[in-house]
Amino acid sequence: AAKAAEAQQPAPPAPPAAVGGVPAAREGYIAIPSSTALRVSNIPASVAEADLRTVLEAFGELTSLAMAPAAPGAGPDAPQEATAEYTSAADAQTAKEGLHGQTLGDLVLAVRPAHVEVPAAALSGLPGAVPAIAGAGADPAAPVVPPIPPTEVVSILHMFNPEGDDEKSDPDFYPDLILDVREECEKLGPVTSVVVDPSGPGRVLVRFGSVESAALASVSMSGRFYGGRQLVTTYVAPEAMEALRGEGHVVVEKA
Repeated sequence: AAKAAEAQQPAPPAPPAAVGGVPAAREGYIAIPSSTALRVSNIPASVAEADLRTVLEAFGELTSLAMAPAAPGAGPDAPQEATAEYTSAADAQTAKEGLHGQTLGDLVLAVRPAHVEVPAAALSGLPGAVPAIAGAGADPAAPVVPPIPPTEVVSILHMFNPEGDDEKSDPDFYPDLILDVREECEKLGPVTSVVVDPSGPGRVLVRFGSVESAALASVSMSGRFYGGRQLVTTYVAPEAMEALRGEGHVVVEKA
């Protein structure tokens, strides 16, 4: 009889269904956007966690970063997703605005707030509160992300180690690096200028003579290894590069 009673017990409820890549809230909870955490989607498979961390930390300090394939059981070349949390809500907002729609490698990034669960009772009665419905508040399906058009300026990360001995002690290191980068990039199209930013994550900015050449360089160089470091490329507005040229810490080509 005891066995029969056990057999008749209902099965435990299934976990809430995922909507738009984010689990729906549990019974009695509501999923609301976080002010400090972001979900980054459509990350190229060639981008390692350390590479993504470097890109994200350009906008502020992270408290955590977790990466996973975009779909369970996805193949090795499938795009990845990540959840990143900043110490500052302002930094998270800046990162969202700066990265959403950017081309990383040959994919367009989608960046939106990550969601956290809060008890529905905590929101009841507040102005604009979401009704306490089981599973309510789940992130809707990600919208189509309009890509930021390629520009003639490509930013290449991890070209050097700003804290390296040669970088700090050899006065010819950065001028020689500029010559090497120009020589390599001119195989893909005319180059008008090269700027090295020693304060960033090994960043070199290259301005090509055309958007087409820059796009070819971005796709060609993203994921490649240089000096044992994997390169990551993004596009930069030409005016941003010109503004950077005026800063004292950067290294520009000699006239």
